[in-house]
Formats: sequence, structure tokens, C-alpha cells
Amino acid sequence: MVTVYDANTCSVVQQVDIVDIGGLVASSTITANQLCYGSNEGEIDVSISTGTPNYTIDYGTGSGISSTGSYTITGLTDGAYTIIITDANSCQAILNETITEPTELQASSISGTIACNGGTTTVTVSALGGTGPYSGTGTFTVGAGTYNYTVTDAN
Repeated sequence: MVTVYDANTCSVVQQVDIVDIGGLVASSTITANQLCYGSNEGEIDVSISTGTPNYTIDYGTGSGISSTGSYTITGLTDGAYTIIITDANSCQAILNETITEPTELQASSISGTIACNGGTTTVTVSALGGTGPYSGTGTFTVGAGTYNYTVTDAN
């Protein structure tokens, strides 16, 4: 109840109902991390369950994306992201996610020497980093010459 008085102390009583519309509630889920070192295929889904549309979604790049509901942020590189969602009433939800990437794929080889003309040796090709399992690795028996090996990871 609210009572209002005028200069003559006359009053009027009015009932005022104040309704709490609830705060802004949002969540986030990483839907894609990096498949390869140095790529930009990370994705974060932002779900907004309560609040007053329209929303502004900012994830640290000056993005300021306008949305009427949930949104998928795409093209992300590895790193930590702070996602700030602001609704039409200036209520905010702050979410934190980290996009990861595998280490850089590297290949190496070790070869023996050929003891006699026309002989063979072994070359061992191995991989480090990336995402296993790898293809193109192993031990190969070869004669004299120059060889190129291609190593790929699971991605």
C-alpha cells in the first residue's frame, strides 16, 4: 500500500503490486573445439532461458550481437571467452568458456645408413602432437634416394 499526502494533509491510499520479472538466466555449451592447431572452428552455444528480449551478446571482440533468443557463436580460435549477455532491462548474465586446440602436428624421421651399393635401410617416421591415431607413420625399408612422407592425424 502506498499513501500519498497533499499540502493540506489529505491522503489517498493506493495498492501497488510490484512483480519481480526475474533476472536474466543464460547458459553456454562448447559445441566444437579446434580440430587442428591454429584453426578457427570453435563454437559456443548460448541459451537464454529468462530475461526480457532483445538481448545483446558480447564475447570480447566488440561483437555486440543482437539476438531475440539463443545464439551460436562461431569461428572461434583457442582461448578463454567471457560472454556478457544484456537484456532490454540492462540485466546481465556473465558466462565463461574456454575453446581448446590440440598441439601442433609434427613429424620426424630417423634413418639408418646403407652398408653396400644397392642395399637398403630402414626409415622410421613418427608423429607428435595433433590428435592420434596417425596415418603415414611406421618403419619403412628403402633403397638410396629422396623420399617424402605425409603424416596425418585423426582430424
